[in-house]
Amino acid sequence: MATDRASDSRLARQSKSDDSTNPSSRKSATPADTSRASSGTPAKPNSTPQSGQPKQTVLEHLRPEKKSLKEYFLSREGRLAAITYFISVVVHGLILMMLALVILKPELADDLFEISSSKIEEPIDELEQVFDSKHQPKEIVNQEFEDLPDLNIAQDLIEETQPLNIDISDVDPAVEIDENSLSSLAELAKEGEFGGRSAKGRQSLVKAQGGSEGSEAAVVRGLKWIADLQQADGSWNFGEIGESPDEGDFDQCEMGATGLSLMAFLGAGHTHMKDGPYKENVAEGLAYIMNNARIQPTGVDYRAPSNQGNMYVQGICVIALAEAFGMTKDRRLLRPVEGGVAFIINAQNATGGGWRYNPGDEGDTSVVGWQLMALISARHAGVKFPRNVFRGARAFLNRVEIQDDKHTWYGYNTAAKKLSTSAVGLLCRMYLGWDRKVSGLKKGVQLLADKGPSKGDDYYNYYATQVMHHWGGEPWTAWNHIMRDQLVKSQVKKGPAMGSWNPGTGHGPAQGGRLYTTCLNLMTLEVYYRHLPLYQRNSFSADL
Repeated sequence: MATDRASDSRLARQSKSDDSTNPSSRKSATPADTSRASSGTPAKPNSTPQSGQPKQTVLEHLRPEKKSLKEYFLSREGRLAAITYFISVVVHGLILMMLALVILKPELADDLFEISSSKIEEPIDELEQVFDSKHQPKEIVNQEFEDLPDLNIAQDLIEETQPLNIDISDVDPAVEIDENSLSSLAELAKEGEFGGRSAKGRQSLVKAQGGSEGSEAAVVRGLKWIADLQQADGSWNFGEIGESPDEGDFDQCEMGATGLSLMAFLGAGHTHMKDGPYKENVAEGLAYIMNNARIQPTGVDYRAPSNQGNMYVQGICVIALAEAFGMTKDRRLLRPVEGGVAFIINAQNATGGGWRYNPGDEGDTSVVGWQLMALISARHAGVKFPRNVFRGARAFLNRVEIQDDKHTWYGYNTAAKKLSTSAVGLLCRMYLGWDRKVSGLKKGVQLLADKGPSKGDDYYNYYATQVMHHWGGEPWTAWNHIMRDQLVKSQVKKGPAMGSWNPGTGHGPAQGGRLYTTCLNLMTLEVYYRHLPLYQRNSFSADL
C-alpha cells in the first residue's frame, strides 16, 4: 500500500508538472465532450472545477471504484460481461468442432478420433521435450514434398526360390501344435503382444518356434554392427555405414533409417528403459525421431525433411514408436504415437482405402503394408482410433487380389501376380482377422510354400516369413529350416561389415543399401519372438 501511495504521489506530481508546461493538457474530456466528438460537433472548453472541490489525481481519474466480486457480478456491467464471455466460449467451441470436421475425413468424423480422449496424467506440451537428449533438436519446418520415383523394383516372380513341396490342404495345423508350446504362448500373451521380447519369452520361444544358437548369435552380431553406425545426433543414415561397402542411395532419409534400426533393436527386446548394451542407442534414436517430427493439422508427420521422405518413413517411424511405447508404457511416447497414427489415418486415400508415397495418393500394396502394421502395432500398444481405417484397407486389398485355382496373389496397385506384394497382402489379411479356414488365406500360404524362401529378395522373405510363422505347423517348420540357416550362413563374419548382410535383389536395396538389408534380415531372424504367432494361442481376438 505504501508503494501504491508513493506511486500515486509521483504520478500526481508528474501530471501537475505536465499541466504547468502544457496548458492544453489541463483540459479533460467530459462525457458531453466525448459525445460531441463522436458526432462530429466541435467540443466546448471544459468548465473549471468548482471552488473547494479537490482535483483528481491521474490514478483516481483512471481507476474505477473498487467492487467486490459479488458486487461486480450483481451489477449490470458484470452481468453483461458474463453473458458475453459465455457466448464467446460457445461460438469458439463450435468453430473448433467445425474445423475438426473439415480436417478429418467424412467417414472418420463421427468417431472424432478416440485417440484424442486418451487420458494422460502429465500432458506433454511439445514433442521436442519428450526426451532430455544431449543433442539439440533440429528446427521443425513445414515443406512440400515432391513425388518420388516408384520404389517397387521387386521382380514379378523370384526365380531363385526354394520350394517347400507341401500341400496345405493335406495339413491339419490343429494337431501339429505342441501343447506345451501353446501353453507357453498363452502365458506370454497375457503380457501383451510384445510379451515374447522379454528375456524369458525369447528363451522360451527360440526353442519352441524353431530358432537356434546360431540364429541368436547372428542377431547379436547384427545389432552390434548397427549400433556402431549411429550418428552423433542419435540418427542412422543409409548412406553412412563406415568402412562397409554398399551404402544406400537415400543418404538424406535419416528418419527412415533411424526408425528401421530401432525396429531391429526393439524386436530383440532392447528398449530405452531397460538396462542393456543398447539402452542409450535406443533412447537417442527415439529422441531423434521425435525431435525432428513436424506438427501438422492432420497429425504428427515423421517423414524425412527431404524429398526422400514419404509414407514409407511415416509407417516405419510409427511402428518403432508404438513398439517402444507398448514394451515400456512410457507415457512420454503416447502422444507422439497418437499423432503419428492420426497422420496415417488422414493420409489414407478417400476412395480406394490405400496409401502410397504422399497423403491421399491412390494406394499400393507395399506402402499399405507398412501403414497397416503401424496401426496394428499402435493398437497392440493400447492406442485407440476409429476402425473405419481397417475397412478401407480391406477394400484396397480386395481390389488388388487375384485368385486362381491354387493360389492367392496380390498385385502392387492392380490385381496381378506379384510374389513380394502377395506376401505383404497375406500378412495384412492375417492381421485384419482372416481365419485360417478362409480359402483365400489357405491358397495364399500354398503360394508361399510352392515358391519357398528367396535366395536374394530380403523384402519378400521378411514378409513371407511372418506369414508362415503365424500359420505354423509343418509349412512353417519347412520354411524356417531353409530361411534360418540361409541367413546364418550368409551373414558377413569378418571385416568392417561383420554382422551385416550383402544387399540382394528385390524391393529397396538400391535405396537402403547394406543397413536396410541388415535390418530386414535381423527382424526375419527375430521372428520367433518379435510377434506372437496369431493362430497358435487362445488369447488372440481380432477385434478389428
